[in-house]
Amino acid sequence: MVDALLDDIKKCSNKDLFIIVLNKLGFIKFNNVLPEEYRNNFDPSNLPSMFVKLSENSLKTILGLEKLLLYTKGIELKLYSPHSQRRLIEFITNKILDFIGKLDIIHVNNIIMELVDNAEKANFYSVLKENRIDLPLSEKDIIINNRDEVVNLCLKFDKWVKISWKFSKDIFKIEVSNNVPISYDDAKRLREKATSEIGSIIEGFTAEENDDKIGAGLGLYFVKFFIDDLKQKNIETIFRIYSTDKVTYSTITMFFENFKI
Repeated sequence: MVDALLDDIKKCSNKDLFIIVLNKLGFIKFNNVLPEEYRNNFDPSNLPSMFVKLSENSLKTILGLEKLLLYTKGIELKLYSPHSQRRLIEFITNKILDFIGKLDIIHVNNIIMELVDNAEKANFYSVLKENRIDLPLSEKDIIINNRDEVVNLCLKFDKWVKISWKFSKDIFKIEVSNNVPISYDDAKRLREKATSEIGSIIEGFTAEENDDKIGAGLGLYFVKFFIDDLKQKNIETIFRIYSTDKVTYSTITMFFENFKI
């Protein structure tokens, strides 16, 4: 696991960040290392965050994440090529699930990575379109065959993906966002895909093949399967996709008040 995480971190850019969103206990614990404007000035509506650059030096902090979770109300990653850090994303999810005692819903990792990959692809298409990259290939071929070049464009033009985990003993929320807005109709189409009834995996593949682009992929068809499984454990789950004028958000929120193992 250490080697796998190190490999993922080595693929990070100098703009990728690991962010610790402090709770009140964390504010007290880390008061002396906070920016001066935050020190000794507790404000429950505006708790500070600690920003750590993703590099080999941050590996020890990430490996010891369970020691930090007591002092946080959330963890975030800001990434420019998140598919390259999928093991890091899964590691953080699993550590949080273990911390809140919900490891039996570990299959939420599949949904998270689907949302992350969709956000990354949207950034790729956007940066190519906005900069009118004139190559003798389709956008799809450029993304598949020239991934590193497209990632560099995302870095240059600041197209990021954020993954946010917020948690307590009663609630677990994952939010995936990227700074490429989508239309109301596109958000509606994605929501319909994520809540559509399909009778088999074959139906999902058939529906996905009708998509012209590498858009929101097959995994969205199984969000409903995931939610239905949680309902069997009396876990209420809300799935949302929406967009502001600057950012698109996908969120999954799970409520554990009536949780049964």
